[in-house]
Order: sequence, then structure tokens, then C-alpha cells
Amino acid sequence: MILNSSPLNKKPLNATMTPLTLTQGDVAFNGYSLHDLSSKIVTSLDNDDLLGIELNTFNYAKNDGWGVNSRYYRSRIINLSITLKSSTAQALNSLLDEFKKKTSGIEGFLDVKVNGSFRRIKATCTSIDFDRKFYNITFIEIKVKFQAMEPFWYEVQNQSNSFFGKTWNFSEEMSHNGTAVSNPTFYLVFSGSSAVTQVVISKDGLNFTINGNFVPGDILIIDAKAKSVTENWVDIDYLGSFPVFNPGSNPFSISFTWTVNVDVSVVVPQTYL
Repeated sequence: MILNSSPLNKKPLNATMTPLTLTQGDVAFNGYSLHDLSSKIVTSLDNDDLLGIELNTFNYAKNDGWGVNSRYYRSRIINLSITLKSSTAQALNSLLDEFKKKTSGIEGFLDVKVNGSFRRIKATCTSIDFDRKFYNITFIEIKVKFQAMEPFWYEVQNQSNSFFGKTWNFSEEMSHNGTAVSNPTFYLVFSGSSAVTQVVISKDGLNFTINGNFVPGDILIIDAKAKSVTENWVDIDYLGSFPVFNPGSNPFSISFTWTVNVDVSVVVPQTYL
């Protein structure tokens, strides 16, 4: 006797589904695994699509066509197909309830392992299509959609370099292994006989200047993503555009006015399209 032979069924009842080239825990939302190879199996994952690209354009005054002033990434949609599987109908219902609860958070962290390391995006689950059929007693394939307002993926582990005991102006170079522009954070901790009235970060021919009175014990934080500069966690003024790191090699220099003894750390989020 042959059971479950309907062409609507992709796999025999309770059979092991064929997964993508993912290992256990390679896809998760807020720490909740969406791919555990037993009760939840990701069968398709569209995480590379770039659908939210916006062009700011203008028309040529005395010519055909038009031009582009700028190009921005506005949002991102991530689509998954997931097979949920349990031993009994009651267990499947409980799994569905758990799945809906765990994916209900607003702007949680969606993690996907790529090339051996996790990339993370802040996203919200905007739809779950269960489309449950009469034969879905112990398994069901669902379609899940996440939307990210910020379209970039970030490696969970940031890249950072530290340069200790700097007593004068210096130049360094750091690599950014991602595929999109990264906004670094600079941490400067003053010590020794420091008496600095100006700090200038120079990169790509542009200067970013902070004026003040920096003495031993002061901590200066320059956060290019938050567009903020703080001295001992108090906001202070600055001049110029925040430095950014492009994919590839990034030489930069930091100069000081008057006496300095400083430890510098630079954190570069590995940012991907």
C-alpha cells in the first residue's frame, strides 16, 4: 500500500527534507534558530536581493535623456521558505505557535552565516504565509518575509585596530573587507602629559577637526554612524564631514596640536550590500 503519493506532496510524510547548504543554526532571528535541521528547515533563502534602490535624477535642459545626481539604498526584503515538521498534529500546532511568537519582535536581529561568519541585519517580520493544506498534519512549508529599513548586512564581529602610546602625528592604514561604505568609530584615550587643543583626522583629502582642551584621562569618541563626537560622554562640536571607510584599503592620518600621549582604537563595521 502506497501512502502520501499525491503530486502535491514534495516529500513522504515525516521524511527528512533536503536542506540548503546550511548547517544547524545558520539562520536565526533574535537568537531563535530558523534552521535546526529537525523541526525547522530552510529550503530557500533570498538574502542578496537589492530592491530598495532610489535614484535622484534630473532632466537635461537641451538634450535627450536624463542624469543621476545620487543613488541610495533605502530598504531590503529577505524572503525565506521554511519547512516546519513535528511528530504529531498537536506538536505541529505548538511549533506554529512558538514560531509566530518568536518572530513577532520589532526590528530584531536576523543572522545568516555566510562564508563561515555571521552577517546581521536589523529587520522585522512583515508576513508569514502558512497556506496550510488538508494533508499538512505533521509538516507544513511556510513563506516568511522580513523587511529591513536599513539595507546593509553587518558582520557580527567588527574589525578593530589599536595604536598605543602615540606621542605625535601618525598615519595608518586599515582594510575594509565588506562591499559597502563603512562608518568607523574612533576612540582616543589621552594620558601622560597630554595638553591637546585640536585633533584632526585626515582621509581621502578631507579633514575632520575637533577643537577643545584634551588632558590626561579624557576620552574622545568619534562615531561616524551616529554622527556624534563626545568628550567624556558629553557631546561637543566638530568641523567637517565624518571619515568613512570604503571597501578595500583605507589610509588615514591623525594629527594633534601641542603635546600628546594617546591610545587610539578604530572600530570598522564590516558592511555588506
